[in-house]
Parts: sequence; C-alpha cells; structure tokens
Amino acid sequence: MHRKSIRRNIRLALCLAFLIQRMLCLSQAASKPKPIRLGIVVQSEGPNGLWAQTGRDLTKAELSELESLVKQELSKQEGVVLVSKDDPSDIIGLSIVVEKVGRGSPSVSFVASASLVISKKSGDDIFVTHDVIGGPDLASVARTVAFYFASARFRFTTGMTKRQLN
Repeated sequence: MHRKSIRRNIRLALCLAFLIQRMLCLSQAASKPKPIRLGIVVQSEGPNGLWAQTGRDLTKAELSELESLVKQELSKQEGVVLVSKDDPSDIIGLSIVVEKVGRGSPSVSFVASASLVISKKSGDDIFVTHDVIGGPDLASVARTVAFYFASARFRFTTGMTKRQLN
C-alpha cells in the first residue's frame, strides 16, 4: 500500500511539473516583444558635398544593390519588420549615406555614414546613434550596417544606453 501512494505522488508531481512547464511556455509566448518596425533610406552624398571631398557618388545600380543587401541582412534579425521610410506609425529610421573612395578599380572602397532615429507618428524624431562604416565592397558594408543596428538594439534592450546617459 505504501508503494501505491509513492507511485501516485510521483505521478502527481510529474503532472504538476508538466503543467508548470506548459504555463511558463505559454506565458513566454504571450510576452513576445513587439516587432521593431525599421524604415531604411540609402543615398549618395550628392554633388553638393564638401569641396575637399575626395569620394564619388555611387551609381543608381550600386545604391539599389546596397539597399537590397542591407535589407537582406537586416531581415535575418529576429523581430525586425522592414517598412517604408514613409510609414505613418512609430518606426526606427536607418539612414545610410555612402560614397566610393580611392582611385582606380582595385583600390576602390566604400565609406558610409549610418544613423538611427526614432521617428514618431507625431512628427518628432529622436536621434539614437551614428557611426561611420568602411568596407572593400557593398556586401561587407551591408553586413557591417546590420551589425551596427544589432549592437545598437542590444545596448537599448539591455539598458546600457541608459547607464551611459546618466
């Protein structure tokens, strides 16, 4: 008789553990963070850059390629939803200004200025962070831009930025 009560208690404990585990899984699924709505703009410096500027603007094809590569890299990140830069809701805006530097085909590199801004539907924009990125080709610039976004996201989600601001 004692054995039967031990078995029953073990079964009850296993059922209870299973129910607790299921409740935890359901609560974690219910508390998924909202997706990050990200609008992207890729553009050249333009002909009105600084007079001492040594870089050259990218062609339309190169700009399109970089934008496509950046979107491809960012879409790999969990919780990121790419939206139009003109989306009327609150979004994170990623602005990339890029140009070619160097002379001649083998020595051409790319340099980009990337900035993140919180764009509120009220029309207010809040500057978040900025970085300068260089790379030997557009694919490496796109990967570095995606890393830049991921690192800024990490700093904000862990509260590191708040500590830096105080």
